[in-house]
Amino acid sequence: MATKNLTASAVAALTYDPDGPSRQVLWDRKVTGLGVRVMPSNKTAYVISYRLHKRTRLMHLGRVGDFKNIGQAREAAQEHLRGVRREKADPIAARRRERTAGTLKQMFEIWLTHIAKKRTARTHTDYSGYVDSYLNPQIGSHRPADLTRGEARRLHTKLTDKHGTVTANRVMQALRAAYNWTVKQDSDTLPATFPNPTFGLEWNREKSRKEFTQPAELPAVVREIQTESNPWHRGYLWLTLLTGARGKELVTLKWDDVGLDAGEILFRATKNHEDFRLKLSIAAIDVLREIPRTKNEYVFPPQRSDGGPHMTRPRNAWRGVLKRAGIGRNVTLHDLRRSAGVLLSSHGYTAEQIAKQLNHKSNVTAKIYIQIADDMQQRMADTLGTAADPKSLSQPRK
Repeated sequence: MATKNLTASAVAALTYDPDGPSRQVLWDRKVTGLGVRVMPSNKTAYVISYRLHKRTRLMHLGRVGDFKNIGQAREAAQEHLRGVRREKADPIAARRRERTAGTLKQMFEIWLTHIAKKRTARTHTDYSGYVDSYLNPQIGSHRPADLTRGEARRLHTKLTDKHGTVTANRVMQALRAAYNWTVKQDSDTLPATFPNPTFGLEWNREKSRKEFTQPAELPAVVREIQTESNPWHRGYLWLTLLTGARGKELVTLKWDDVGLDAGEILFRATKNHEDFRLKLSIAAIDVLREIPRTKNEYVFPPQRSDGGPHMTRPRNAWRGVLKRAGIGRNVTLHDLRRSAGVLLSSHGYTAEQIAKQLNHKSNVTAKIYIQIADDMQQRMADTLGTAADPKSLSQPRK
């Protein structure tokens, strides 16, 4: 059909020519690519024509009656056509994604399925908790493409005020990971150029946890660990202190990966996703020799209430040790691992050496152990300085 300045009267006068081509469009001279298509039923609709990736495409913009006037149709057409020219964005593909994207809740389900296959069970549990407890209740009904940076920022602030700085950071980091994976892997939901709504978010400052078992407390802790009646709980606590191993690395340790004669163990389920071979002290070897063997392949078989293939971390047993040792602080099992790092630091080992022994990917965390040891040494020096203060020594005894 012809090209002319579209007017209300010209559009209203359009009729379908049965002897003409199957696709009949009156094109606009003001906005190149905008036209009005007339159907065999004589119904009319605005369309846009554009060329992308060496292919010409025609997209239905909307029925003529859906727009207040031609000016509004021109604005809508120009917005799509600018995207084609500047960003090489295909509006037909975008519309298809919009129809099939579903909600954020559905996006999270797809992402968590991937996490369950590719990441550790602990990671999947953590992410699932963030999604179920925080993300779905707040934004689960949103469509993925509709979440803005402003909404993400306000959600982070809300979570911070209600649940604390660390929880807010972890939830938003999960949201960031979900979007990053979806953009890379699931082109039907979001285009590859989609900006992650968490981009530029100002994360809360987090204080590094520096709790550990003090050197003066170790004799009592060691004594109470030895009185623990459950041999697997006792062995676990001893090995945590003697090796500094992570909790999951210990509970998933199998007898096939224990070499008592060679004096080493092989951790396979590590945080770094790499096998890690650890040399053992004579004391650690003795602990392993004392742990009863069962038909179960794991060094720490499941206990009565564990309900899994191996034992879970004996937190209650550890709390009992702390209580009997007279330690009222909240020292966790992971803090017992930190105690091993501080002990190594206090004996002069470097951050690099400690990181290798405790299987850290970098020595950043190990430097915290050195800082703690330095602070502890400073406190001891200050105590000695106060005790040896000449002024205090010169005071007459009462």
